[in-house]
Amino acid sequence: MPVDSRRRTIRVASSVVGLGVVWLTVLAFTHANPIDLTIALLVVLAEVLAVAVMSGPVLAVVVALLAVVLVNWYLVPPFGTFEIASTENVVALVVFAFVATVAAALVELGARARARAEVSARQAELLGEIVGAHQSDDAVTALERIRSELRLDSVELLGPTQGMTAVVATAGPGSFRGNPAIDVPLADGYRLLGYGREVFAPDPGFLTSLGSAAVLAFESERLEEETRRAEELSAIDRARTALLASVGHDLRTPLTGLRVSVDTLLSTQATVSEDERRELLETIDDSAERLDALITNLLDMSRLQAGAVLAHPQPTDLIETVDRVLIAAPDARIHVDLPESVPLVRADPALLERVVANLVSNALRYSPAASSVSITAHQRDGDVLLDVVDQGPGIPPEQREEVFAPFHRVGARPDGGSGLGLAIVRGFADAMEIGVELIPSERLGLTARLRMRVWTTEGMSS
Repeated sequence: MPVDSRRRTIRVASSVVGLGVVWLTVLAFTHANPIDLTIALLVVLAEVLAVAVMSGPVLAVVVALLAVVLVNWYLVPPFGTFEIASTENVVALVVFAFVATVAAALVELGARARARAEVSARQAELLGEIVGAHQSDDAVTALERIRSELRLDSVELLGPTQGMTAVVATAGPGSFRGNPAIDVPLADGYRLLGYGREVFAPDPGFLTSLGSAAVLAFESERLEEETRRAEELSAIDRARTALLASVGHDLRTPLTGLRVSVDTLLSTQATVSEDERRELLETIDDSAERLDALITNLLDMSRLQAGAVLAHPQPTDLIETVDRVLIAAPDARIHVDLPESVPLVRADPALLERVVANLVSNALRYSPAASSVSITAHQRDGDVLLDVVDQGPGIPPEQREEVFAPFHRVGARPDGGSGLGLAIVRGFADAMEIGVELIPSERLGLTARLRMRVWTTEGMSS
């Protein structure tokens, strides 16, 4: 049953019940001796007011008039007739009818005032929710509140997009065809459309306020998105600036060495001895090696920043990995002590090789020329620990986490590298779920430790 029909039925039933109560009250007063008409009219008036509250003023007035008839018939002499012998009784009945009618009207006015106050309060609350939604929610949430409040199937917010009007936000199952139940034009080319059953007696001002609140939520959301994009672009620009500032010198140094050495060898006017020729070739080889390492690190860092590093863990032999690193970059200062019993570890062989190579390169760079760099491995608590130990100056405690950031250098060494090595180590290790820590030595130097899980016979990490 529709809500309006059910409400109408309740009101009619209330008036019928009220009339029955009035009738029984009048019959009860017929047994009084003597009959006090004033008290009877006051009691019946209270019952009529109750009917007014339950059924509205029209039915209350009908009940009041019927109550006058009942009182006249049963309680006003001569009894059992509609004649009134006393003028006082006529005045009493007329005053009763007037007071009952006015009281019923006042009750209805009060009820309507309360209803309007409740509607206004609800509208203010809804507007507050929608206006506040832009601080934590999005435009869709605001439209969903509107759809729920107006009991619509779907609500759409249209707005200017790239020179044309299009749907910028929607709430509900989707776009509907046909005439909308509400169509509210808004400022700046926006429009609020609602589809579903027709909204009964819509308040144009309230609908405009709802639409404006939804527009505010959408504009706030779009502004936050633009701000986020601007911050991302600014971060990218800062990274590029830092990259150019950081690697500019690192690129120029080996390129200058290459240029000078090659120009000297190609010059027809310069007289170069065999020793000088060999020294120039070694300079070319060293510069080319530095350029290759720098470019490799730059490419690795770009992969990390783009999120393009995918690890493929598999059983990996640490001894073979270290051997490949030493073959690619042999150095007499490196001492390796890896027991043959070291088990296979869970790692991506290619990424692990790059991690070990960067740790070894970093250790050689910061170690004195006459010192050595050792590579050892042992098991502890079910994990395999690979240590790369140097005899350099070490890293201050407050910088042991900062050195894993890109372009961070410790000290002012002219050959301090690009500041990318340890950043790449951390990025690749995280991709393989390998732990990395820097441990100071008791005397001098630093130990870079990799903590790897053992690969079990079932092919899973322990």
